[in-house]
Order: sequence, then structure tokens, then C-alpha cells
Amino acid sequence: GNPPDCTNLILSVGDCPEDACMDAINTAAASDAAAAGRFFMKVDTGPRTLDTWFARIWNIVQTETFGMAVAGMYVTDVAPIGVCAVHKGSTEYGFIRGVAYNIPDLNPLGATAVPMWINPVDIPPENCDPNHASNAYAVPFMCAGKSAIDPSVEKVYVSTGTQSALNKPLNVRFASTLSDYQGSGCDSVSALPDANVRQYPCTNEKGKEGCLKDNTTKIGLPRVWMEPDPIRQTVWFGDDSNEIKTTVKNLREGTLKLKDWRIALTTAQWGVLWSYTKEVKDFTTTPYTYYSISDWSTLYPSNTAPGYPASTPYTAIGTDFFQGPASLTGSEERRILNILIIDCPNLEGESGMSCKELPVLGVGQFFMQVEADIPKYLGAEFVRLLPRPFPVSNIRLYR
Repeated sequence: GNPPDCTNLILSVGDCPEDACMDAINTAAASDAAAAGRFFMKVDTGPRTLDTWFARIWNIVQTETFGMAVAGMYVTDVAPIGVCAVHKGSTEYGFIRGVAYNIPDLNPLGATAVPMWINPVDIPPENCDPNHASNAYAVPFMCAGKSAIDPSVEKVYVSTGTQSALNKPLNVRFASTLSDYQGSGCDSVSALPDANVRQYPCTNEKGKEGCLKDNTTKIGLPRVWMEPDPIRQTVWFGDDSNEIKTTVKNLREGTLKLKDWRIALTTAQWGVLWSYTKEVKDFTTTPYTYYSISDWSTLYPSNTAPGYPASTPYTAIGTDFFQGPASLTGSEERRILNILIIDCPNLEGESGMSCKELPVLGVGQFFMQVEADIPKYLGAEFVRLLPRPFPVSNIRLYR
């Protein structure tokens, strides 16, 4: 056949799928540094005049058309969110499976904890663009729960800020109808809701972050499987003024061991437990040995799990613990966030960071029990530590 007509063909590359991120492809060819992070390509044929075939029966000999497409890769299934390790030297960096944490509370960045965001495309030693921490830039990455971070990454650029505009992109995982996507910047095709949108909020203390303000209902809630009813959403220490921070600081410094941490907690301070997974009893076995509900009174003093389902609440299909989207197709485990666990030495009191370089210890899987309310609350149950290399995604068509 005839060779393709490349006249007026425009090729562009960029670090996001939007036109504002794109430059001519020859700019990326200048050097390896110029090409770094350019994970998206746009092909624009420009206007074309083509000879017709079937339309000739209507005396239409030629027609005008054009073609344009944008494709690219989210290299890893890692959300652009960071969390400080609880204890660098402990199993799974001090996180306990089946226990929920308020992610901002674990980041000692200022008088009150603030979320830690990861630059989704710039990786040390490349240059860091502060604009890549903006709401507009972060939204598509947060919708998908992915980023363009290299699987072998050892350090990342972090920034801090409230960015409450990221609540909706996170919370589409609980969407039930198309109207739930309004104002999120996400679409229901590339950012599906979860197959199970049932939230698992604490109910016994009105007004606390993550708790259900109307505590009269009992359908599918933790109070059904936990006794007594959890009065907090996540693990918690101290009073309302210092929350978890002092104890976590001691854990990082090695002055408090995990066994001491467990003993120090009361029933009321554990929060909602085991909504997605169970706590590991023995990490030396293959597969791991998990605790059973008969162990609760020892693990979580005076607490029992009389209504716990045969599987786990999230996977208990056909029960009150399960609720599918009303008019959308959901995808299993969309409520799982793969979050970078960061080594956060000497960060006490720092805030307003932009493009700060910090070491990555690993990637933790966290399960969203309830919708996010940033900057106050992003509650998620620790599921497991992921093995390296990080989970890799596929190339997809954006436009």
C-alpha cells in the first residue's frame, strides 16, 4: 500500500495527559534529563483530505477529517499520598494489620498534623516542579489512586498542605450514582467506585472525625460486630489536644515498644477494627497465621467481636455489611490505597514543605473505612506491606 502521509503530523510528550503539560517531542529528545517523567504522548494528525470509497455513490469524492489521541502510563498503582512510619525498626514499620489510622495524624508536620502529598511525576535526582503539587495537577492521580513514580524509587519529593479539594477525588470510591461524581474532576469510567460502598463508621461519639453523627442505625456498622461499640474511628492516644502524636514520636525514637503501645491502649482507644483484614499472629509461618475473634479480649482489652462475619465485613457479600453502587458498576478493592511509607526523621514542627526530598521505606496498603474529610481526617485500616517492586499499571488511552 501507499506509505502513511505524515504531513502536518504533530507529536507531543508531557508529564500529564492535558495539553498544558505537553511540549513538542523534539524537546524531550535533547537529553535524558529532558525526557525524564514524560509518560504521556499526544498524536495530532491535523486536518486531512481523504479520498472516499463507499460515498462515491453520492458523488462525494473527498472528505475532511482529523485524528487526535493521548496515551500514557501510570507507572505504579501507588497513590500520591505519604505517611510517616510508626516505627522504622519494627515489623511492617510499626503498623498493625486490621487497625485503622488517621493518616494525617501520623505526620508530625506542624502544630497540628497535615496531609503529606507525594509529587506524582518528579523523582529525585530530577528537578522538582512545585506546580506538580497543586490541586489541579493532583486530581487525576488521586481519582485513579496511581502515580508515575518509578518502581525502583528510593526517595520522593513531598509537600504539605490541606488540599481539601482532594476529598471528592478520594471519595468517588464510595459513589453510588453519577451525581456523586459532580465536582470531583473524576469520571466513572477511569475512576470506578468500589464494588462495596458500605462505610464502616464509629457511631458512639458524635462529632468526632469519621464518626456517624446519627448513631441510631445499626445496619452493617462496626457496632454490629464489635462490643462495646467503638467510640473512635481510628487508633488514638491521649486527649483531644495531642491525639496520637506524642506516642508515635516515642515509637519512632525507640523509647516505646509496640508491646507497650498495645498495653497502654484502652478499649475506647482502638477505633474500628478488622473491617477489611485480620491481625497477624505469626509472621514466621507461610502463609501467615491470623488471630481469631476469640482473641479479641486479649488483643483489645475487654473488647469482643460477637457479630463478626465468617469472612470479613468488606467481603461479606449478601449481608448488611455489603452495599453495591445503586446505578454504577463497581470494582473490587477500589477503596484500597497504596500509600508510600516515608522515613520522617526530624520533621517535628515542619509545615508548608514543598519539594522536600525524603526516603521511601516501602508501600503500605490501606483500606478506606469511611469517606475522607481532609485536612482533618483520612482514616484507613492497615492491610499489609507490599513487596517490591511496586505494583505496575498499564498504558491507557486518555483522549
